[in-house]
Amino acid sequence: DMENLIIAGIAGLVGYFIRGFIDSFYRRRHDKYLSKIEADQKVFKLLKDVLIWDESIGFMREQDFYAGFQGSSLKPFFKFKEHCESNPSFVFIDKKLEKLRKKLHEEVSLFLNITVKHVFSDGHWSKVYPEFERDDPKVKSISNELNDVANKICKTYDDLLKNKN
Repeated sequence: DMENLIIAGIAGLVGYFIRGFIDSFYRRRHDKYLSKIEADQKVFKLLKDVLIWDESIGFMREQDFYAGFQGSSLKPFFKFKEHCESNPSFVFIDKKLEKLRKKLHEEVSLFLNITVKHVFSDGHWSKVYPEFERDDPKVKSISNELNDVANKICKTYDDLLKNKN
């Protein structure tokens, strides 16, 4: 009878240690998972602070680049581009979100490159270079390209918002 008691005691201790090991293993995995989520939430918050939905993205969504626009409206996009290129912590751990962030960076970079090459600013108002006549097909072509890229930026931004969870 004493032998059965010893066996039961040993089995209880083994079970206790195995349960403790399993709990610890899953707790560490859970904590690591939570820290990844928290890191992605910080990146997401920074993204939303730089590219504000109803301001910068709203500007892209509503602006027809055939018309003039306030040059200062592009500042958040330059800031976003700078974060993407110089802030090593401005990266999502989640692969799907990171792929969308990279796509957004590429689209914003393309948009800004077009504006640098073809948009003139007088310090307040910006428009496609005035060396072209308003009716020049090149003005319409550049404006259409800016509008197309702006639509892509809005779609990718919306996709990021939808996939944040």
